[in-house]
Amino acid sequence: MKAYVILTGFVFGAITVAHIWRIIYEPHLGRDTWFLLLTAATLGLSIWAVRLLFLLRRQPQAGI
Repeated sequence: MKAYVILTGFVFGAITVAHIWRIIYEPHLGRDTWFLLLTAATLGLSIWAVRLLFLLRRQPQAGI
């Protein structure tokens, strides 16, 4: 599960960075409500994944 959380956090973080990059180079996207909502959603999902990763690190490992 830890690999999945890391991967999804990375993917959503990369999408957020790409959206911000596009807003910088295409300023009209900064006024597009849907684009801004999608950027905020990907940022939120990335932060959530990072938070889950830290919570997984704190949990004790179950014995096999």
